[in-house]
Amino acid sequence: MRIMIICLLISGCALHEYKIIDGIRIYEIDYRQLNQTCESEKLVLKSKLDKIVHKFGEDISIFLEIVNISDDSINMLPYSVIYLEDADQSYTNSVTFSLHSGVDLTSIKTLSPHDTCELRFLLSNYVETLNKEHEYNFFAVYQSSIYRMNGKFLFAGRLKSDTIRIKFNRD
Repeated sequence: MRIMIICLLISGCALHEYKIIDGIRIYEIDYRQLNQTCESEKLVLKSKLDKIVHKFGEDISIFLEIVNISDDSINMLPYSVIYLEDADQSYTNSVTFSLHSGVDLTSIKTLSPHDTCELRFLLSNYVETLNKEHEYNFFAVYQSSIYRMNGKFLFAGRLKSDTIRIKFNRD
């Protein structure tokens, strides 16, 4: 009987493996599971640009809103992995731009019901990749694999925004 209880305790602990980073206990889900979820019943990712047409080579301001559409408060890490993904994927080389990499563990935000977290990023490293003669459609993607940190449960998943179009002046 004692051996069975010990085995159950040991196997139960394996379900909640964690790592400690900078003294913070972190629980994560596997990225393979994370990449399968793009829709959430609790959070929505919205995106927009600072203007419709840009001069080729100038910085492009990208505004993201993470909106809590549920009736419950949700803890989240706003500065997690965020990038732009090619929505058309019609070009031979699919284009992706990193807006934020890594996770800022000090930036836990609690979104009240119907509250919004606003983020702004500058896209400046595109001249070598994009052609000023084309228009590009992108999705903004937010993903966080951390679901628990120091006793707080957090949103873990992958959100994909509506399409944003990047277009350049033809001068």
